Amino acid sequence: MNEFGILLPNPMLLPFLNPATIQKFSKREKICLYHLVRGKTIKEIASALYRSPKTIETHIEHMKLKLNCQTRSELITKILEPVDISDEL
Repeated sequence: MNEFGILLPNPMLLPFLNPATIQKFSKREKICLYHLVRGKTIKEIASALYRSPKTIETHIEHMKLKLNCQTRSELITKILEPVDISDEL
């Protein structure tokens, strides 16, 4: 949590995320993603981050473009795909 009381993502809470995928995102996109994968609505994320819902939607659209996704569900599915650690060994 930062000095404004905003819950920030902790990389240790999502160890199964593909680091190469996450590196494509800006800091704000990562924070939105953190809340999104936990089932928060656009309005809830906007309220938590003191931003407008349109701003949050824009961040999500940018993430979808970066990962070539059509829907939020597809975005979340791609983000949560297990990482094959055998590739890294």
